[in-house]
Amino acid sequence: STSIDFGFKIENGELAYPIKGALLGGNLLDMLKAIDAISKECREEPGNVYPAIRISSVKVAGAK
Repeated sequence: STSIDFGFKIENGELAYPIKGALLGGNLLDMLKAIDAISKECREEPGNVYPAIRISSVKVAGAK
C-alpha cells in the first residue's frame, strides 16, 4: 500500500471530490498495470517532479 497526499475521486469521467490522507491498497504491480492516463502537467517539489495519474481500479481506505 501507499499513501495519497492529494488526489481526486473520478466519477463519470469528471473530478468528483478531493481525496486527502488516504491509503491505496493492493499489489504495486497490479496498480501500475491499472494506470490508464498520465497528465502532461506535473507538480514540482524539491528534487521530484510528479505527473497526475489515473488508476482504473484501486482500493482506497481512510479518505477524507
